Amino acid sequence: MSKSRNERANYTLQRKAAWGGADFVRRLTRRGCEGGHLNRSWPVLLLLFAACAAGAHPASGPVAPPPDKPVDATTTSTRDKLFEAMKPYVAQARATYPAAKQRFQSGLPNGSTFFLTVRLTDPQERIEQVFVKVDKIENDRVTGKIWSNIQRVSGYSLGQTYEFPEADLLDWLISNPDGTEEGNFVGKFLDTWQNN
Repeated sequence: MSKSRNERANYTLQRKAAWGGADFVRRLTRRGCEGGHLNRSWPVLLLLFAACAAGAHPASGPVAPPPDKPVDATTTSTRDKLFEAMKPYVAQARATYPAAKQRFQSGLPNGSTFFLTVRLTDPQERIEQVFVKVDKIENDRVTGKIWSNIQRVSGYSLGQTYEFPEADLLDWLISNPDGTEEGNFVGKFLDTWQNN
């Protein structure tokens, strides 16, 4: 009887391996059986593994926005040229923002994250565009956490709570756990922008 129980356990492990846990399953198969009998912690481990795999996205926190690809616009003329080139994409983002905001306030699917892009400035008048992971929007104000590594401006840091008026937004992004994204009009433009 213990042999058929082990066979059933191995079949279950093979099915689990088909959805990505092959290395874990091999380790569990080698360590989870003692003398032909399953030890008592084995089913708990398997259930924990299945629960973690099924809920991996919500448990792992917000989905990250696309990686930063800084654009070097350190001179005033380059910066002005860049800001001018961004205008139609900022307009597109702002025009579509109310629908994205409504989706956020109604509740995005598990694992999806809502980001807004804003410009930070410091006392030295340096400027940096960053993602802010939105926590709430109330009375035309956004509260969230800076979700970009700060490279240029001082006085700000990754993970810092930041509040700003909705009118300051330059772009929006919904990042989904399957790797797809919605919005990010300015970001996609900046990925291709060349200083001509």
